[in-house]
Amino acid sequence: MKKLIASVCVAGLVFASLSGCSWFDRSGVVVSEDEFRITEDTLFATQLSPIYQEMDTAPGINTSYLVTFDRDGSVQALKIHPMAIGEPIWQGDTLVAVDRKYDYFVSDRVVKVDHPKVEVMTNIVASSTTDEVFALMNDGDTEDGYKTSVETLTQGGHTTTKLDGAYLMTSECDGVLYGIGDAEGRVAAQAPKELGDNVTALVQATGTANHQEHVISYQRTHEGEGSATPLPCFTDSIANLALDVSEPDRPVTLTGSVRVRNVRDGSHHDVVLRNPDGTRYETYIEAPNYDLNSVSGRSFNWLNNDGVYWRTNIDTGVTEKLFQIQESEQFFAVGSVAFSPEGIHIIAELEEGTVIKSFSKKDGSLIRTLEVPGFDTITARTRQHWTLAVSPHVP
Repeated sequence: MKKLIASVCVAGLVFASLSGCSWFDRSGVVVSEDEFRITEDTLFATQLSPIYQEMDTAPGINTSYLVTFDRDGSVQALKIHPMAIGEPIWQGDTLVAVDRKYDYFVSDRVVKVDHPKVEVMTNIVASSTTDEVFALMNDGDTEDGYKTSVETLTQGGHTTTKLDGAYLMTSECDGVLYGIGDAEGRVAAQAPKELGDNVTALVQATGTANHQEHVISYQRTHEGEGSATPLPCFTDSIANLALDVSEPDRPVTLTGSVRVRNVRDGSHHDVVLRNPDGTRYETYIEAPNYDLNSVSGRSFNWLNNDGVYWRTNIDTGVTEKLFQIQESEQFFAVGSVAFSPEGIHIIAELEEGTVIKSFSKKDGSLIRTLEVPGFDTITARTRQHWTLAVSPHVP
């Protein structure tokens, strides 16, 4: 649970001296646009924002921040506008973030581009071939069905692709963003009738001539698949884990498969997950974090929410346990995960204070514990971070 920093302020102090309360005393953490910048010492970044729009109506609650963390634990925060599920990302040496009114490109200075948009983001992905960044936005339910959109961002401007459907899973392949999710509106109207009412569509979500989705294929919805983090891409195929769905009144299933979708011809197939000895894989998969840095050959790595780091081959389904990170259940429950080429990094707001812990991909051993007390001066129960962005200079 997030700590309420201002809870100990008494009324007399509030009226006598607002600066005496930790809610208002930022201890130099909050800086101006002219002071906010990325340096060679900047390791991580995150974004703090109200959980949803109804929470940013009272004074002090609607404050949102773009936050950076240096290698010595120092924190800098730039006050920005709210964006629910706002996530920053590095594109090369530039940190990119969005809020409801602007796009931010931060290097040795802040470039702010005027760009009003909806209030909820789903995720953000950097192009692997250009300087573009793709922000998947959640437009919400309308009279014509559920709507999402992709904002393709550069410092020179933006383009918008309108999507009919709830495309909560994404993957970037060769500079193009693809979406996977519930078909709605015009997309659902084109779906084969034999698939029934619950249909999942694979769509091209950027780079289309009409700035709308291009439907590649349809499948009957699999209730056991889903991801809040971008999926790994293998040249022309997107892979994700799908947990077998339990029947009512039956024990929770512990088996699953890797679903592979081809973005060229729309074909898809499922490969049953197996242990290295050929027996059926039986471990509960929950909220897997896909390590896009680990894609190699026909395999990818992923971190389960219990701290076990796995490698899965998309052709054979063989899933090998690499190691277990030795931390408490509470740490993983409140932590947000990010990856670098050699490390796994987790930011966690704990009762004793926020920390960012880095673990080796070789064996899960702890590399670094970064205490960031300055971060705790700007957190609040009504503000949340959803992820951690890692500088490309972190090994």
